[in-house]
Amino acid sequence: MTIKIIGHRGNGRTTETPFAQGKAPQQTLLSFTQAIANGADGVEFDVFLTRDQIPVVIDKDMAFGHIISEMDCADVRRIPLPMGQHIPTLEETLILLSGLNATRADDDDLFINIELKGPNVVKPTMNVVDSVANHYGLKKSSIYYSATDRQKLVDVRIRDAYANIQPTILTMELFAPEKVHQPGYYVSPRTAYNKAALGDLRQYIRDMDCCAIDVPTTDIRPQLIDVANDLGVGFCTHPSGPRRVIDAGKTYNALSLLHAYAVSSRKSVTFKVDDIAAGRAVVHAVQKKKRMPVPALEHAMGTLFI
Repeated sequence: MTIKIIGHRGNGRTTETPFAQGKAPQQTLLSFTQAIANGADGVEFDVFLTRDQIPVVIDKDMAFGHIISEMDCADVRRIPLPMGQHIPTLEETLILLSGLNATRADDDDLFINIELKGPNVVKPTMNVVDSVANHYGLKKSSIYYSATDRQKLVDVRIRDAYANIQPTILTMELFAPEKVHQPGYYVSPRTAYNKAALGDLRQYIRDMDCCAIDVPTTDIRPQLIDVANDLGVGFCTHPSGPRRVIDAGKTYNALSLLHAYAVSSRKSVTFKVDDIAAGRAVVHAVQKKKRMPVPALEHAMGTLFI
């Protein structure tokens, strides 16, 4: 068992990043296809609802000069994107991924991480998942739901007792607010977790029967590994905010902890990246205990170190 590489927003961000050359617009069907063709073990994407309650794949409600929640789906799909792409519906996306999964030589199913965004999104999203599972062979066990709003995940659990739930934990939740510095949610490596927050997270994971913790890579410390080990859950880790040079070392240390945990626990550990090849180079360096390749890390995390 080792760290899986997951395409962030498909084949990686194409906004807020200097590493967008040759990429399809993020969170489009072509972006998902590129990610899997580049060797990703799965993809992550965000879901909002249109005015007529259709789940579409996009990372924010205000996009391309439009407010998605105030438009019907047919109009949202007419918004032109580069490379002949459009904002896809969740149904289109899952049908595509079901087909791509069927052609894989790997025995493992594609990891599909759905980030639930916006109000009232849970029921329509899960309706689509059920429909695609029934008609296109999508394995619901390959779907992992994330959200910063824990009520959304409560709603997921009420709807499906077997759904894979991984709460997204923000830096501001793990550490005392006065210890978190801007820009980029920087926390000193010597800063300890907020004990009350860690206890609350532990209880939530237990009560909700979560399968993993979705947390920024640089926020991972041995104490969080201990919590995961005690509760028998995995990790889904991702970058957050602008990077600092010091984050290279913090990231290397965190990924080293995660690699060791994946091997010893056999639990799923995924690393959401903006460049699949660069992400694999970083994980390879961690596995071989080689020096962290900072240029590869910059590409994997999609932003320049400052």
